[in-house]
Amino acid sequence: MSIFDITKKRPNKDTDRFRWNQSWEKDLQDSYRAFARVKSFSPPSQPRNQEASLAPEPHMQLYLLRQTRNTCALQTDLYNKAVQHIASDGLEGEWMKTTQARKEELALEGLYRASGVGPGMEEFRKWCPEATIAYLAGDGGRNFLDLLKKHIPENIGVELTKPIYIPNATLARLHRSYFLAMVLWRMILAFYGNDESYILTRTPSDRSHQTMEIFRGLMDKDDIREIRRLGKLESKSAVNVCWNCAKDPARLGPGKELKACVKCKEIRRIIRYCSRECQKNDWKNGKPVPHKAICGKPMMDVDPPEEKEAVGAGSDDDRIPPPDPGFKRSMALSYQITQLRRMPQCDYVLDLPPPNKNNKSITLLDPLSRRPPLIRSPTNSI
Repeated sequence: MSIFDITKKRPNKDTDRFRWNQSWEKDLQDSYRAFARVKSFSPPSQPRNQEASLAPEPHMQLYLLRQTRNTCALQTDLYNKAVQHIASDGLEGEWMKTTQARKEELALEGLYRASGVGPGMEEFRKWCPEATIAYLAGDGGRNFLDLLKKHIPENIGVELTKPIYIPNATLARLHRSYFLAMVLWRMILAFYGNDESYILTRTPSDRSHQTMEIFRGLMDKDDIREIRRLGKLESKSAVNVCWNCAKDPARLGPGKELKACVKCKEIRRIIRYCSRECQKNDWKNGKPVPHKAICGKPMMDVDPPEEKEAVGAGSDDDRIPPPDPGFKRSMALSYQITQLRRMPQCDYVLDLPPPNKNNKSITLLDPLSRRPPLIRSPTNSI
């Protein structure tokens, strides 16, 4: 079986997730077995409706821009939560002490929850040979921790502007990155007894004449049928959201509504914003490309974004100089530095154990005075 054709009918994951997962794991094992027998591998060409072959085409650009933005946001949330739990809650030790049965239960929970985020999400699993209980709960729990740490950038505290790609012999790097991050995210939530809900968002439409001509010439009947199928699934429950902050109409408040960019609308592309502020922010700082680069322009005329190294927030803070050559900051130290950059008025931040919800910050006064240090919640004013 080819890894590019794992689309067969499976047991219902909502009523029998164990057999559903067994079906997936067998297909992943059979599909990737050949890859494990060679040290270097060049994967076969993907069908033309796959991510890598469509990436340069105009009609896919908005989808890929949205998927890149979503992946960066998810990976940023994931690594921030991971660093916090590792540095403050002893996640590594607590995970290793968890029974093997519980690790496997959490792995299945992560796989199940990630696959149910939206239409087509489950199919992303085919690009992830690590997406099995055997791997995620394997090696006594070290595999999960190793995979989690691969999602933590060296510059902790940075909002990612390009996805972190975990190397593997597949071409669909973006779909793979999003699915793996979602599995890890759901596993951490489950480990700490948390949950969250999602809304399915619509991809902004692009029906410019140039785009539609390329679209018709690129797809065969099977491709068009599959896109229509996913489109129908999306249309049943998907909502329009602000392109900048992702708020849906239900969260805008009374009297407010999403409004489309006028210049883009002229070329039959619909990109919505919830406010003038969001539109201005996306115009200058949109990720992975600012809106000014695509506004009113056919996607074929848009230059790809430049690859730039991320720079840590507050890297010019003379209170926290860069580390000496050869010195690697611990995760706890990096987390503390991140917190101090967010709250420059403080000298130290304490993470309180549950059930306390708020951290406490410490401000050191004149060491020659007899006054004690000030201790406050980060949300309080000085």
